[in-house]
Amino acid sequence: MFVYDKHKEVDNVFNSNINRVSSEGGFYDLQTNAETLSIEPMLSDLETSASVIIGKLIESRNLRSLDRSDRATLALFLSVQLLRTKQYRLIFNHLVDSYTERLRSMGCGEDDIKKVIQPPPDDVDGTKFFAIKSILDAHKRVPHFMNKVWILCETTKGCRFFISDNPITFDNHHDFGPYGNIGLAVRGIEIYLPISTTLCLGLICPTLADEFAEAYRRIVHLDNLLGRKRVDRRPGNLKQKRAFLEEFMSGQTMKMPKENVEKLNSLQVAYSSRFVYCEKDHFDLVRRMIRDDPKYREGRKPTLE
Repeated sequence: MFVYDKHKEVDNVFNSNINRVSSEGGFYDLQTNAETLSIEPMLSDLETSASVIIGKLIESRNLRSLDRSDRATLALFLSVQLLRTKQYRLIFNHLVDSYTERLRSMGCGEDDIKKVIQPPPDDVDGTKFFAIKSILDAHKRVPHFMNKVWILCETTKGCRFFISDNPITFDNHHDFGPYGNIGLAVRGIEIYLPISTTLCLGLICPTLADEFAEAYRRIVHLDNLLGRKRVDRRPGNLKQKRAFLEEFMSGQTMKMPKENVEKLNSLQVAYSSRFVYCEKDHFDLVRRMIRDDPKYREGRKPTLE
């Protein structure tokens, strides 16, 4: 894999074995005065199960090859993957610091702040404690993945998918103002995880799937009224939209045009903590995003309103 390091001021791309830049010793170990606790064996078992299912999906290129048990295992894998990254820990620290400063600005004393923040015992690393606790509670998020409409997006070797050190990304075209529009249960949410250089698993809100179905019905209605050839000559690139919607309605792998692949890749850049990966040295999008806005050197963090 080729790796782009966003933290380097000078453009830095290098070729590496993925394990050398995507792993950190003891990342899932919690040291106390009495002993060292590790969830690494549990994660290894889940990764083994998920890798078999992902391999089957890559080979078949069809979501219908997965039964409900396969989807449940992948949903747990997605939930754990969401919580196990370095970026999640950075976000957690950011939120704790933000809440602490907000409470201090409101005149709260340190004892009252501790009651709200509920820090862990003094003999453990607070960040690791809460991160590992979140992973152990990952099963609680599984229903939010299971109740989405699952899609499989496909690109070509000439326009590869990125992946990053924070590979599960979110998108939402709805604007809910100060309430934000990113969350597992938020209306209109889209969740993406690349599973190969040419395949990306998507989980979309059922309301969005309903919008796709309605758009397809409208195009079919136009086809019946005017005929496909006349509809295809109308403005709005209806031929391409029809093909996209037909793949969605039939459950087939959805072939992504270049602009859609770039959109999904831009999410990987925006969400990544530091490293973006690609099978080839095709990082012009990363360079352009950072040049246009240096905030992309860091991963996304929530803000308090």
